[in-house]
Amino acid sequence: MDKAMANAQVYVVQFFGAPLPDEPRRRFFLFSSLAAIYDKFSAAQVGCSLGNLYNLRVSNGVPYSGKLCMVWREPLYSKRRKTD
Repeated sequence: MDKAMANAQVYVVQFFGAPLPDEPRRRFFLFSSLAAIYDKFSAAQVGCSLGNLYNLRVSNGVPYSGKLCMVWREPLYSKRRKTD
């Protein structure tokens, strides 16, 4: 496994209630970075700020659980590419 694949990760956000009124059944979202979460949702929707997630060390693997959602990091596995 190459170094880029070993470091690939995804951030999971699971809301306890529907955050998007037009998609009432969708509560599970995947993001490539913590900052990407805030491109889709406001701090009020998540229940904390981006800085707070960094301070809580979510980027280092410590899960966050608040009143509105949970945020955690998972490894992302990909099929190995053939090299010529």
